Amino acid sequence: KTVAAKQAYEARFREWARGTEYQDLLDKLAYVYEERNALYRAYEYYNETVRSIERLRMVSGRPFEMKDYYQPIDEETFVALMEAFDKNLDDAYKPAYFLQKRAEYDSMEAWKDDVFASDEEARALSDALDAFYRGPIVSKVRSLNESLQLVYRDYMRAQMAFEPEKAFYPDANLTLRVAYGHVEGYRPADAIYYHPVSTLRGIIEKDNPDIFDYNIPQTLRDSYARGALVGLTRGSSRALIARAALASIAYQVRDLIAAMERDAGFSLPSLRVDGGASVNRFLMQFQADILQKPIDRPRMVETTAFGAAFLAGLAAGVWSDLSDVTRLRHADTVFTPQMAPEAAEKLCARWEKAVARSRSWAET
Repeated sequence: KTVAAKQAYEARFREWARGTEYQDLLDKLAYVYEERNALYRAYEYYNETVRSIERLRMVSGRPFEMKDYYQPIDEETFVALMEAFDKNLDDAYKPAYFLQKRAEYDSMEAWKDDVFASDEEARALSDALDAFYRGPIVSKVRSLNESLQLVYRDYMRAQMAFEPEKAFYPDANLTLRVAYGHVEGYRPADAIYYHPVSTLRGIIEKDNPDIFDYNIPQTLRDSYARGALVGLTRGSSRALIARAALASIAYQVRDLIAAMERDAGFSLPSLRVDGGASVNRFLMQFQADILQKPIDRPRMVETTAFGAAFLAGLAAGVWSDLSDVTRLRHADTVFTPQMAPEAAEKLCARWEKAVARSRSWAET
């Protein structure tokens, strides 16, 4: 019944999505899953067969307990598991070394004799298998997992548009859970109020990109970033530090604008600025240089107070509508880029390098 209900839901979704940006979503999901499942099957076969052979573990450098090792049993295990590995996987999921050796020997039984007689032969096989599965296979699985997350993000957005009246909740089976809504504290009978606390303590320590449920998103890792001054020398003066603080504002605005443009799908022709920081001519010129866009500063930069006056004037009937208010804004100075684009890109690359140094700084 569950499968039938899911199929019926997807049929209704396909009908609704026809002609929209979501019409190919289910096909994309099916494609990624098909590619991913084949790789996962190969990787699991590798883990459950090859990695269970103690002879290969012995020469690989992985932890191995010799106390209870019994070679005759391990030899039988080698033959049985390698035959299963060879029989049940397509040759595309076997390293070239394995295929070469399989062609040289009449059987796994014959190959077994050399593997157990020679550490060099055993190590060559172990290294070839490990390099193949921990290299191309794992990298492809990670890439497909990332693609799957992106498609699921679109699928969730599509489902919310398809059924706007339905409440959607995060998957409770994920190790990292996201809580939505207002979280109340706890007030026990002793009158002590315990405030709700959210922490990543214990989660960051388990970070493991090789395991999907423990692959901490970069946005969570970035919460452990801390402010930093980098590139200081004995010649760094107070003026240079003050200049760096102003420049950091421009770099952060540049990062924000870049993210907005990516999400919106278009490029801003210019940037309007206001507020106390906008009176600093160095900052405005540097902002124009880093963004490679004109910066439009108005005569009245205290727009918070100006906006309150506008609202009061609209309520009192001084202005009839917002179009009257819009005409009251007058440009004071337009700062145009004076820096070559190549120079700006070089500075931004150094900024990104500095930001990378600040990540994962705090340990708890």
